Amino acid sequence: MPHDFWLDSSERTIFNTHALQWNSKLVPLTDTDQYLTAFFHVHRRFNNAIPRWATGPASQFVDLVTSQWDSCAANVPGAHFLAVKRSIVIGAARRICSLDLRMDPGSRERSDYYEVAERRGLLFHVRDDVGDENTYAVQRFDSVDVWARVEALELMSIIGHLFASIGAMVVHSADVPHFRFEPYYERPPPGSRFSPPDRRLTSSLAYSAFHVWRASAGTLVKPPYRLLPPVSGGNIQFSASYFANKAAVTDEANPLIPTFSYLAGKLLHCKLLGENVS
Repeated sequence: MPHDFWLDSSERTIFNTHALQWNSKLVPLTDTDQYLTAFFHVHRRFNNAIPRWATGPASQFVDLVTSQWDSCAANVPGAHFLAVKRSIVIGAARRICSLDLRMDPGSRERSDYYEVAERRGLLFHVRDDVGDENTYAVQRFDSVDVWARVEALELMSIIGHLFASIGAMVVHSADVPHFRFEPYYERPPPGSRFSPPDRRLTSSLAYSAFHVWRASAGTLVKPPYRLLPPVSGGNIQFSASYFANKAAVTDEANPLIPTFSYLAGKLLHCKLLGENVS
């Protein structure tokens, strides 16, 4: 199974030097209520869609997201769907706090403590060599720890982009090292349609997202990305369960539909989690 590479040899040396220094400061946070501070510190180095204000403690994160949203939304009274977006960002924050990302208090003496913390996204992964690619795939992509990290990043991306939709754009601080990730330039776009993106690989998701965006204004790729079926009379209520079912079914005519349905279901699920929260 392929895995992601995004740094050349010289960049990797620089990154590892920084990462070892950062990890020494993050380890004391990984088994405390500040574990989200460590998580956001790690992933903000690669993803500038994570707001700079996002931090721990986890017990106050939902209140932090709510107050930030209300403050930013107060400046855009004419924006569309503010109440819906508010519910989604609050629900996404609540879901992040429910994920099993924090290390168990008192478990720092475990032999695999650092490896598990890396998989959960609480520490930087700084190993240079992986002896066996299959072992790498099993240990780093297929564990519960990794899927919790992937979901947390999906949810933070949702939060960041909804803030951007009301003009609260994320701007990465110029004085913080920010490592690039441009794997989608490595091969040309497909001629007609995409294979289903592999959610375990950032490169696969980034490649699809990049070319789907380009397809909306260009002619390199056909845009057959219709998510909803034709409606012939009456009203259809689209629910989280509807999109969950669509996400689980392979559609050979349009392999991106399951991925888009997954996102639509995620948004609706977050909306339900965030409703009726003051």
